[in-house]
Amino acid sequence: MSIYLTIKTRCSSAATFGKLLKVVARRHQVTLTHSRDKFSLSICRLGNMSFSYQTDEKSGEIALLGRCCTTPAGPGFHKEAVELADEITDLNGYDFRIEDETGYYRNNDFHRLRNNYFLPWLRDILSLCRKQKDGEYLSLAVGWDDEVYLPSDRKGLLITPLGFFNISSLLARLKHPGGLEGFADEFFVWPHEERDALFYRNSALNALWEDCCFMPSKRSAEDKETNAFILDNLEQAARLDSRLPFPKEAYLKLCECADYEPIDLSGLPELQTDYPIGYRKGELIYRLGNLEFRLPGQFIYFEKNGTHGYEDRADTNWHVVQLLAYSYEDGELSYVEQEGWTLLEEHYFEGGEYRLYDLGDGQKDGEYACQLQVLTDHQISLFTFFSNSLEETIRFSRSFAERISTL
Repeated sequence: MSIYLTIKTRCSSAATFGKLLKVVARRHQVTLTHSRDKFSLSICRLGNMSFSYQTDEKSGEIALLGRCCTTPAGPGFHKEAVELADEITDLNGYDFRIEDETGYYRNNDFHRLRNNYFLPWLRDILSLCRKQKDGEYLSLAVGWDDEVYLPSDRKGLLITPLGFFNISSLLARLKHPGGLEGFADEFFVWPHEERDALFYRNSALNALWEDCCFMPSKRSAEDKETNAFILDNLEQAARLDSRLPFPKEAYLKLCECADYEPIDLSGLPELQTDYPIGYRKGELIYRLGNLEFRLPGQFIYFEKNGTHGYEDRADTNWHVVQLLAYSYEDGELSYVEQEGWTLLEEHYFEGGEYRLYDLGDGQKDGEYACQLQVLTDHQISLFTFFSNSLEETIRFSRSFAERISTL
């Protein structure tokens, strides 16, 4: 149910094509990244274009496949992606084929693109919201990468990259003339043809909802970058259109976090939302194989020294959670125990079981550790918890264990 743009072409070498993309990225002020067999252009919030490549054994040339999902970034992003694809294929000089189901590549009719494709797509999404169970609306996540996280509180809500929407209230709004068009301006990051005030405000709102921890910028590089991006985009929106509703409370909170002098907000209208802005203000649900676990939203992901997990980076009473999971096709799963460990508790739940251990001595000075071992279908998951007091480590570990579940 998404709208895609596809580019098929060739090149003499991946290195040469990468240099071409660098030129385009610099010209349009977008970010270019490269993995083993793929280039990715980050054009705007939620708007990315990727080129995967492989060598043709017969000709020795490189076959390129460009792909871009333009929902939910919006019709403005679709227009930008088409223009970038046209520029890239022109500079590349090889035969190409651009597949655009909306026809915008051929007709350049933005009004038709928005009204005949993106608004009907949004209408189809909302039709799914009308389904009910036991008299209540079902929750629905749209344009959402649930491999990253899901908000924990979502009953009867539409979950979008730009925030929660109460489904009942939203469907009532859509009965009025212009309701769908108005919702499109709230739903898409880039709803109009140009990078207007709405584009900058909605880009900031997406970052506020999905990424912002509302923590001091000095806590981490991630906080500093996110806070600065949001402040810059909100102020640009205010400069372009002082009549556009503005999230004043969230803006002022981030000014405190960034130790930043706020602009004068007296002439700006307040943005009204169904719920307080910020998924990370509450608990988030993560997945590890066939297991779900919950953490406070202010925890941030880390990778270091061959480990990965989440940490709150608090100055005092800090917490770290390291993750590790193994899957097994055959054989009986069993717990891993070492001398000196103390079994704190054992529990069975639907679809699995776990044991929680105090790992005892051997940790760094001022650091205490517990480990939760979870056995589920063909999987063992290890969660190792660290904190600066034994009592807090045990408390946090037990609270974490009580809320795990299988998919």
